[in-house]
Amino acid sequence: RKSAESVLKATTEKLCLGLFSCAATESSAANCNAFVDISAATSETQYNGNPLNSAYTISASDPVTITGQLPNSGPGAAGICKYTCSYTFTSGAVVNLTKGAAAGEVCLID
Repeated sequence: RKSAESVLKATTEKLCLGLFSCAATESSAANCNAFVDISAATSETQYNGNPLNSAYTISASDPVTITGQLPNSGPGAAGICKYTCSYTFTSGAVVNLTKGAAAGEVCLID
């Protein structure tokens, strides 16, 4: 489980860096609210399944939020593992990569 969480965290962080880079050059959330806009992705679901059973989403509205998560399944799982980041275009506010802390959200790595 820890190795899968490491890949999830690294991939989510890579997507967050893409979002922040896009935000540095664009003034509208509409130009940075799709994985094909902020990364080398050729589809919006390209990153899903890496690691196995992971899912990545990007919100379409301001603030643009990226979420990567693993389900509560598999060896060593103690809950859903989730990482998020966001950028608010209207204010320029940045939320760097954050580990989920809600009830049922448990990542084994920091």
